[in-house]
Amino acid sequence: MNDSIIDSYTQLHQLGFAHSVETWIDGRLAGGLYGVSLQGLFAGESMFSLAPDTSKIALVYLVESEDQLWHILDIQHHFSEDSTGSKHLVGLTFRVKAGLWTKYFLNREGCKQGKAFYQYGILPQSILTTVMSIWQQHEGTARMLLWLLFKTKMGREQRLTVPTLMRVAYGEQKVIRASSSRDDRKRLIRTFESDLEVLNHYGLKPEFDPVTYPQEIQPMWAKLAALPDDGEEALDFWIDDGSKNTRLTDNGPRGKWNMLLNARILWFKLPEEWDKHLADFEKQKLRYSNKRKRTKKLAAICGEQIMTARKNQQLSQRQLATMLGKSQSWIRDIESGRFQLKGEDQMLLQNVLGLGG
Repeated sequence: MNDSIIDSYTQLHQLGFAHSVETWIDGRLAGGLYGVSLQGLFAGESMFSLAPDTSKIALVYLVESEDQLWHILDIQHHFSEDSTGSKHLVGLTFRVKAGLWTKYFLNREGCKQGKAFYQYGILPQSILTTVMSIWQQHEGTARMLLWLLFKTKMGREQRLTVPTLMRVAYGEQKVIRASSSRDDRKRLIRTFESDLEVLNHYGLKPEFDPVTYPQEIQPMWAKLAALPDDGEEALDFWIDDGSKNTRLTDNGPRGKWNMLLNARILWFKLPEEWDKHLADFEKQKLRYSNKRKRTKKLAAICGEQIMTARKNQQLSQRQLATMLGKSQSWIRDIESGRFQLKGEDQMLLQNVLGLGG
């Protein structure tokens, strides 16, 4: 760092853009971070480090103190070299951490303590493309799309009420306002039915409950789904519809809003890609569950048992380490109880030493 950089950094600090996050130990500065914050993005690097992990401690504090949706932890630049030896930037990799908005549902440590949940899923690339293309015109669709993605993790057939979907798509306040304002009510119903149509277009097809969500209050696009493609059949369809007391093109019945507040969607038929990812995710959960069960069975093997079994086979720590592809210090730490065995290592030791599972 030269004098010019120091002067620039000092000026940025005076303007409120440059910051440092310091880690102190026993009253002494031991390290930390310094950098520049612009429009919610902090770009910086580590200070000197007089103790291990001082920069990481400062980074954790920085992330927790800033209420942002996402925090960029690292940026990697990928280059390609041409025939002349010149390097050109061909890509970027961002390493990010979710903000405080995930504190109660994507919190591994909080889940272990019983204070939060650790819920996650698979986000297909096609959904990201869809969300980016529709969110400006159909923000409610984008919200329902992502919410339904995680909802399907709990099971494919989830009965959902219309008020629940509306709150997800538009927020509690809009639903409350619609309950007391006729104009807001009509506008919200039109928006909701349009957003459902977009969901249907992208493969999430709602199955309306025939009891609570009868055809008379269903969206027009859903009513017209039964219209035949063939011209003559379509003509017969409209003739038949016109002979009935109620027609598909009739306005919704009086009290439609109150009926919608009690209406349910039985489930959403999922796109093939979602079905595949969901099936893969369920298999992954099953494998993880089985692995945990196997690990629990092996958890009773302690360091003292390992040492006894090793001595019974007249093996030195060095010999056992060689057989396992480990270091002698690793064997020593396991036998002393300093380190905990992982499931794979437990099974390996069980096979080598003949320990019971």
